[in-house]
Order: sequence, then structure tokens, then C-alpha cells
Amino acid sequence: MVIAKLIIPLLLLQLSTTAFSQNAGPKYYCVAKVGTSDQVLSANIDYACNQASVNCQDVRPGGACFNSDLKTRASFAMNAFYNLYRSLGGTCDFSGSGQIINTDPSTFSCKFVASDGDSGSKLPPRNVYNPKPIPKTPKRSVLGGDGPVRKWCVAKPHADTDTLDKHLDWLCGMVECQAIKPGGACYDESIRAQASFAMNSYYQTKGRNDNNCDFSGTAVITTVDPSHGPCRYLS
Repeated sequence: MVIAKLIIPLLLLQLSTTAFSQNAGPKYYCVAKVGTSDQVLSANIDYACNQASVNCQDVRPGGACFNSDLKTRASFAMNAFYNLYRSLGGTCDFSGSGQIINTDPSTFSCKFVASDGDSGSKLPPRNVYNPKPIPKTPKRSVLGGDGPVRKWCVAKPHADTDTLDKHLDWLCGMVECQAIKPGGACYDESIRAQASFAMNSYYQTKGRNDNNCDFSGTAVITTVDPSHGPCRYLS
């Protein structure tokens, strides 16, 4: 009798768990297609992350997905856009560079949120919910080749703070640092955040050369705008 009392609740729990998993339905994710160029991936990040309410914090400096490759970061942004706007008619098209998959693309630190139901087929409605068109591949410049990709210089997530502090002192003698002082639009107690702002200002004003974004190996170039709220980074 005792064994039966133990087994019956376990069987009921297993049945309810099975039923729940069957009713949960498939999960969908919007990701970038294999072989998509860095130019298009960057354009997709810019588009998705500039839409109202799309949360791209994880692909910004210090975010859980920031150290991932460009394709993963683009896929995260595209998926965030798709999750938010799918019910309003938004798709995972991205000018043919996106696709729907049912395999979770999450990595150990970078977690994707799944969508339920079908993938939809309509174009995003051009209204207050989605005021911009589907992102296009950047037009070729009149000089030939692809148009420029916007870049910013930021401190690496795991850079030594003492080293960053020394660079910050030097940088603020070279560029304007008023915005990162107490009361400034970009003030943050984090030395890494302050250093990122100053590093980028130096990088932008010195011609955006890659060798101007090194700082003893503590800086890295990103195509994701680190600006947030009233804090605007030079570009």
C-alpha cells in the first residue's frame, strides 16, 4: 500500500508533465543565414536595435552576448525584433538574410528567447509600431565598394581596471570628458564605461583608424552603438 501511494502520484506527475510538453508546441528563433556578409549583419543589428522597445542590451559592451561573433550578435538582435513585432506582422526576412529555425541557437552565456506558433509571412506594417522599412543592404558608395560600416571603440569586458584608469587619465587630456564627469549625460561609476566613452572619442576624432583603438590591448572595435539613453557616443 505504501509503495502504491508513492507510485501513483509519480505517474500522475509524469503524465501531466508529458501533456504540458506536448501542448507547449514548437519553438522558433529568427537567425541570420550562414554566409551573410558582415556588412549586412551590421545593418541588421543597427535596424533591429533602433526599433522601439527592442532590447539589445546583451549585444552591447558588457552584455552577455557581446563577446560572441558578429553572426551570433546579429541573430540575437534579429530574434529580439522578431519576438516583439511578430504579432504585429513583423517577419524574419531582413532582406532575405534571415531565417526561422526550431533549434535553440543559445550559447552558454548568450541566451535567445523563443517564439511560439507559426513564423508568419506578412511584411511589417508601416505604422507607429514599425516606422522603418525592412533593412536593406547598404548602398554602394559613388567611389565603388560597399558603403562604410559605423564603428565604435570600447573597453574590453575583462580589461584590467587599473590599466583602464591610467588610460582614462591620459585620454581626458586629449579629448573632451565632461560627459563622463558627475552630472554629465554619460556619467557612470564604472571605470570601464568611462574609459569606453573616452576611448571612442579619441578613436573618432583621430580618423577611426584601427590602431587608434588598442590602448595596450584593452580596447576593441564594435559595430554596435554603445550609446544609451541621453548618453550619445561619437560616430
